[in-house]
Amino acid sequence: MKRKTSTTPTRIWTYGLRWPRNPEDEKAVREQMFRAHRYQNVLIEIERERRAAFRKARTECSPELEVLERRAKELTDSMEVQRKEIKSLRRTTRERTIHQAANAVLASLKTERRLVVTALKAARTRVNESEELRTQAAALNEQSKARVREARSRSGLYWGTYLLVEKAMEAAARGKDDPRFRKFRGDGRVRWGGRRGRVG
Repeated sequence: MKRKTSTTPTRIWTYGLRWPRNPEDEKAVREQMFRAHRYQNVLIEIERERRAAFRKARTECSPELEVLERRAKELTDSMEVQRKEIKSLRRTTRERTIHQAANAVLASLKTERRLVVTALKAARTRVNESEELRTQAAALNEQSKARVREARSRSGLYWGTYLLVEKAMEAAARGKDDPRFRKFRGDGRVRWGGRRGRVG
């Protein structure tokens, strides 16, 4: 998709829709929304599996990553335990020496975690720049695209609706965290003939 360079504002129309009066039309809309929701969860599953496979490939390319990631998690968990302990001490005692000792332990954990995270970022940068990982990442991306095409062909969605789902998934995939599965609540978006709307 080309980047917009003109200064003319773009208008995007989104319509809120009422349920169709014709029972057959209502059934068709409900079915499209349910299929769209199911298709979205299939795409989320594909993206989560792609990310997991990429993380595994990255760890295999650089074993030190697993050690650093595990240590960073251990330190994060220890910091959380220490913070809870400090809160408990503040509620039960007013002795400054006890608080100072607990705070010193927390500060030590923070310092070590900062060093580990710095080393972890450097290790990730090195492995991400390696030709081996790039080749594996490209292969994983192609596999995911093939799975998306197959899921699309089986979705039973009209082109306008599956494009809405895929666009939403592209936005979710840009996030740092793995996308989460969504529960169907009986509403959603559908698109026919270039017009779209939210029903529910």
